[in-house]
Amino acid sequence: MAAKSHVDVSVSERRLRPIYDWLDVGNNKKALQEAEKVLKKQPSFQCAKVLKSLALLRLGKEDECEQILESVRQEVPCEDSTLQAMTLCYREIHKPEKICEIYEGATKKDPSNEELLTHLFMAYVRVNDYRKQQQTAMALYKLKPKNPYYFWAVMSLVMQAYKADEKVSKDVVLLLAERMVKKFVEEGKVDAEQEVQLYLMILEMQKKYAEALEVLSGPLGAKLMSCPNPVPVRRAGLLMKMERWSDTNLSYKLLLREDIDRWSFYQDYFTSSFHLFDEKPSQKSDAAKQGPIGDSNANVLNVADNVNVDSENAQVEKSEGTLGKSVECISSVKDETKGSDFEVVQGGGEAVSLVKCDGDLKEDGMWSKADTTPEDIRHFLAILSQKNEKLSRKFRGPYLAYLELYQRLLDRGKENPNEIAGDIVELLLSYLRNFGDKPCCFPDLKIFLNLLPENRKGEFIAKVEDMVSLRKGEFPETAQQMQQHINLIELSRRIGFHQSLSREEKLELATNFICHYAHGICFASPLQTDFSMNDMYAMIACHLLYEAWIDEKMSGIPPTSITKAMIILELVLSLSPSNYHAKLLLLKCYSLVGAGAGAHCVYELLDVKHMQLDSLGHLHCSHLYGNGLYSYAASIYETTLKFFTANYKDSVDHLTFSYKFGSFLTIEEFVEFRERLDNSLHYSSITVEDMLLVILHANNHTQRLQAMSLMDINPDKDKVEWAKLQDNRDLKVMISWDPPDRQMSPETTKETFEMGVDLLRLRSLILRILGAAIMLSENAPALGKMSKVDVTNGSESSNDGDLTSVLQRLMNELDHHFGSLCSRYPIDVHVKKSLLNVIAAPLPSRLFSLIRHGSWCKHLQVLVKILIGVSLSRDDQKQLCSDASQENDGSQLLNNMSHAADMLECSVKELKEGVSKCRESLDLSDRKSFLENAVIVVEMIGMTILVCGVCHSILKPMKNAPLVKKGKKKKESISAQQPKILELYNTMVNRLKQSMEDMRKALEVWGQDLSSPSSVVASSVKENSKFDSSLSALLKDPRINNCNAEVERKSVDGLWDASELKVLQRLLDSYLASSREIRQLLTKKLKNIESLHV
Repeated sequence: MAAKSHVDVSVSERRLRPIYDWLDVGNNKKALQEAEKVLKKQPSFQCAKVLKSLALLRLGKEDECEQILESVRQEVPCEDSTLQAMTLCYREIHKPEKICEIYEGATKKDPSNEELLTHLFMAYVRVNDYRKQQQTAMALYKLKPKNPYYFWAVMSLVMQAYKADEKVSKDVVLLLAERMVKKFVEEGKVDAEQEVQLYLMILEMQKKYAEALEVLSGPLGAKLMSCPNPVPVRRAGLLMKMERWSDTNLSYKLLLREDIDRWSFYQDYFTSSFHLFDEKPSQKSDAAKQGPIGDSNANVLNVADNVNVDSENAQVEKSEGTLGKSVECISSVKDETKGSDFEVVQGGGEAVSLVKCDGDLKEDGMWSKADTTPEDIRHFLAILSQKNEKLSRKFRGPYLAYLELYQRLLDRGKENPNEIAGDIVELLLSYLRNFGDKPCCFPDLKIFLNLLPENRKGEFIAKVEDMVSLRKGEFPETAQQMQQHINLIELSRRIGFHQSLSREEKLELATNFICHYAHGICFASPLQTDFSMNDMYAMIACHLLYEAWIDEKMSGIPPTSITKAMIILELVLSLSPSNYHAKLLLLKCYSLVGAGAGAHCVYELLDVKHMQLDSLGHLHCSHLYGNGLYSYAASIYETTLKFFTANYKDSVDHLTFSYKFGSFLTIEEFVEFRERLDNSLHYSSITVEDMLLVILHANNHTQRLQAMSLMDINPDKDKVEWAKLQDNRDLKVMISWDPPDRQMSPETTKETFEMGVDLLRLRSLILRILGAAIMLSENAPALGKMSKVDVTNGSESSNDGDLTSVLQRLMNELDHHFGSLCSRYPIDVHVKKSLLNVIAAPLPSRLFSLIRHGSWCKHLQVLVKILIGVSLSRDDQKQLCSDASQENDGSQLLNNMSHAADMLECSVKELKEGVSKCRESLDLSDRKSFLENAVIVVEMIGMTILVCGVCHSILKPMKNAPLVKKGKKKKESISAQQPKILELYNTMVNRLKQSMEDMRKALEVWGQDLSSPSSVVASSVKENSKFDSSLSALLKDPRINNCNAEVERKSVDGLWDASELKVLQRLLDSYLASSREIRQLLTKKLKNIESLHV
């Protein structure tokens, strides 16, 4: 406003246009220059100042940006362009609370501006300030009485209840929200569906289900039109929550009559029926007297063909019951079987009955009473099945309903399920006769296969084999027969027939399946975006090979089956590149053998993005670092963190749009979604790992100080909210046909999540220890934001006594936590805890390798003691200590320096022994263990260099400083030890340098062994002669090469060789890349250590 008082609006816009243009194209330097030009002519132009600050921000000058923004904020701008630019700046620096402040100031200046008040409301939405949202919305409604503003206030009250104490929310906040909406209802001002939905949500949150039923049955229910049959479905759900089982049962019967394939309706129908079974006879008779909906005066049902549900015909009548209200049934139901042989029979004043003209099943009174006995359910399902049989396209629901009934009766244990539902084998076969050639067959039946008695499993599989009609050695002649055969194999595996096979039998069966896969190429889809039907043969074969690999590891046989599985999966992907099941399993196989680069190639093929970075990130992110692929890890960390950072902005936009367009039901979901991502375990883990990667891999001490200045690390305060951590992993994404005992159970899911939390706590403590260590540097105050003030509860101190005490406390916490982990996860249970026998389980945690190589914790403890001792020596030199403790004893410090060098040399020696083991072992997973140990040793080296860098910054100024004469002998003895400290420090640095040289040479030898044509890796991959000969012979069969002319012509018999070569190349490239990256890091560290001598 101040600028417009001097300059015409069009002139201002013309001057600002070049700045906007340069900002839009990303040329921030030009934008800054244009802004400065405008400010020379018009120094008080607020919008130009803000755009200048935005350009500075995008040039990395955040401090200057904030200074300009603060100066403009104090001027209390009201111009929309200025406020919008400031909003953009504050969003980019992640300070949404400042947006509230600028609009608060603007609305105080101009309280009657509707647009400013709307922006203020949305600013409060960004920071979840629900109380101020409510106040602002009411101010808007008083200014402009519009329904959206009023319901913004109501929704703000609902969100206050969502976050408030339950009693407070029910008794006060929700009651107020209900009264506000009821006032509008009474005045007839409710005119939108979302407003009715909000009213129903408020009533349901208070558990006022009877009132919600009344709303549904009244004129407001007619406004619900966003989905098919919204009123009957919503009514049935409310009746179920009220536990009015008779009414619930009848409602779901009517809904199922309209939609016989809706599985959720079947579930709720069975639930209500079984509750009616358990009611006392007196309760049943009382319910019968009340009528179908609990009202003795309820109208009878009117059923006619092809009549749509009309929610307006549902009437609300007074009742003398405790609920006071009751609702009639659906007045009419659409008959899906037009032209069927059902006819309406109606007696005077009696309930309508449907009688089948030509058949035994009758529907006398079935639609006007609840099913209270197992026989009633059987009769009802028979009616639905009869209706289904007359359809040209049959539905799966009625067939699966019998299986669900059998399972519930079996769990109930009071009735014989065979007498009511039928024989379990026949029920399963009935489904298979109709849908046995469909891919949905196994997913539908797998939850019911546990109903088969042990002695009837063989009988069931034998009958399915007869149905498939495929003898041993024969191949399917049609695509439908091939799908039947695949379903047979999947069912057999789920029942457990593959689990009892020996290793040799599994390999033979896998070979047979690969032959079927090769034959099935003729039925493959010509579109590469489609899954090939025959892919499941190869997937099951790979699962068998994976099991054989585990058997080989347990029995001491050279475990090479996993390489066969990788070759097959590469073959599958060459013909069916869209098969993500093959990609996921191949990713796991590469990761299990430590081939991180190969795993990364497959991970990129998955094209993981958006939410999948959180739900699927555990498959790959946390294991790249353990393979020594630091550049890959840094890249994927950056991508993942960008998603989580952008989530805040995106989720806020979703919230503001929900208010803007009145989508009130989605607001709570978006809030939960944002909180779930903010509290993700994966997010916290990647954040910590990324900071550790930057700190430990910095080229020199100056870079570490610069990195710390950009990180939000407070050694004295743990910022991870451990109680709120969420497990967002998708552990069901990987396909599995294994029996239930080899599936991920809730217990194992929880256990793996707790392992992730334990690992995060361990790494977080290490990060805070290293942060405190860096802050002990002589030049640490230059860090600005990361000053030493935080660690003393806000009081500045000129010495490091508080930091050293914090450092010691953190080390004690780490020692205690690591000790508890070693006792909870002893080495002898690592194989069991790794869940290798569960193919859908996540990869073994890095926690196990850290526990096995436990010397790193003791080494870090010694380094902390060295650092504390050197720091206190500096304090003694500056005469800041009144006495010396045992920790500051010179001889103890000298011993710790020697001990640290000894421990590092011992770890390098063990690593060199690992090189010899890898040279002789055919087990590729030994290379994974070797790389994990190498990464841990590199971390030990990185921590040692970090501590040496801090010690160097402390000791170097002391070298030429004159020794101060002390009055006490104890002080003189410590001062006299300083030359020895410097000497032993230099010795420790030299020994560290030698250890690094030894490790680099060992890795060079390891890399040379890999590059050899006769390497163990190459031998392991080529141990596939049986598969090679069997497959090649079949691939050359003319039946395969000529069976489908539409299949892309390739040299099919060469696919196996090409896949084998690809696997070998990816393995070698991965191991060499890991070796190269570790050696490059050691080279950088060697350059760094040259500058650390004192």
